[in-house]
Amino acid sequence: MTVLFSLFNLIAASPLISSDGICGVRGFTCANGNCCSRWGYCGTGPEYCGTGCQSQYGVCGGSSSPLVIQTGGSTPSVIGVTTNDRCGSIFNTKCGGSYCCSKYGYCGDSDAHCLLSSGCQEIFGHCSGQSNSNSGPVGSAPPKTNPPPQNNPPPQNNPPPPPKTNPPPQNNPPPQNNPPPSNQCGLAVQNARRTASGLNALAWNSGLANDALAWAKTLESSNSFAHASQVQEGENLFKTTGTADCDTAVRSFLAEEPNFAKYCPNHVVNCNGGTGFESYGHFTQIMLSNLQSVGCAATQHIVVCRYNRMQMTGEVVHY
Repeated sequence: MTVLFSLFNLIAASPLISSDGICGVRGFTCANGNCCSRWGYCGTGPEYCGTGCQSQYGVCGGSSSPLVIQTGGSTPSVIGVTTNDRCGSIFNTKCGGSYCCSKYGYCGDSDAHCLLSSGCQEIFGHCSGQSNSNSGPVGSAPPKTNPPPQNNPPPQNNPPPPPKTNPPPQNNPPPQNNPPPSNQCGLAVQNARRTASGLNALAWNSGLANDALAWAKTLESSNSFAHASQVQEGENLFKTTGTADCDTAVRSFLAEEPNFAKYCPNHVVNCNGGTGFESYGHFTQIMLSNLQSVGCAATQHIVVCRYNRMQMTGEVVHY
C-alpha cells in the first residue's frame, strides 16, 4: 500500500501538459519550453514570454525558443498527430495524412498551408514547392475598405448568395437571464471572451445561422473551402479532417489574439497594409466593439460563423 500511495503522489504531482495550446487557469502547462501568455495561450516571443507571462504554467522571460525531442539523428520528432488541426512547434503535433502545417500552425491542403515559400513547416506535415489549389486558406473574411453600393445588383456571372430564411428582427436579443439553447453552437464561447473585455454579449441570429449552414453544406458537398462572395455579412471559416464542432472552431479563432497584438499593437484592423491579417482576422471579427449578432453552423468537416457586419480596414478593436 505504501508503494502504491507513493506512486500515486508522484503521478499527481506531474504537470498537466496542454494538447491544444491553451494554458493557465485550467491547470495546463505549455509543452516544450513554450511560454504561457497572460491570456492563457502557449507560444514564444515577447507577447507570450513578456509582461503577464504565467511562470507556473510555462517558461517566462526573453523570447523562449520551443524545445523538441531528439531521437538520435539531426531531425526532431513530433509527439503524436493533432486532434484539433493545430500543429507545429507550439503544439508539438503534426498533421495527419497528406495535410500540410502552415507557418501559423494550422493543418490544411491549400497553397497557404503547403507551399514552402509560404512558410510550410516540413517537420510537422507535408510540404510542396508547387501550387496546390484544392482548398482556400483558413482565414477570416478580408476586411472591406469601402462597402459596395447597396442598390447595385450582383454581376450576372456570379452566383447569388444563399437564400435567407426569414431572419428574426435584429433588435430583439434573447432574454438575458436565459442560457442559450444547446443548438446555438459557439455562442457561449464567443460571449465569454467578449464580456471578459467589457464588450456586449452577442445575440443569436437564426437568419445568420441559416446562411452559415447553407454555405457550410455548399463547401462540404463541393470539397472546397473559400469565403462566399457578394455577401454583406462578416464570415469566419474553419475546416478539420476530423468531426467539426463550433466550440472547437471558436476557440481556434480566439487563439489568434497574440498574433493581433504582434502585428497590430495599435489594435487597428488590417494595419501595415494587411500584413499578418490571415493569422488574426478570425479574432478581430469576433471582438468588434459594435457587433450585435452571430449565427454559426457545422457540417461534418466545416464550421461557418456569420456576423451581422464585416470588419472594416482601420477599425479599432478594444479588448
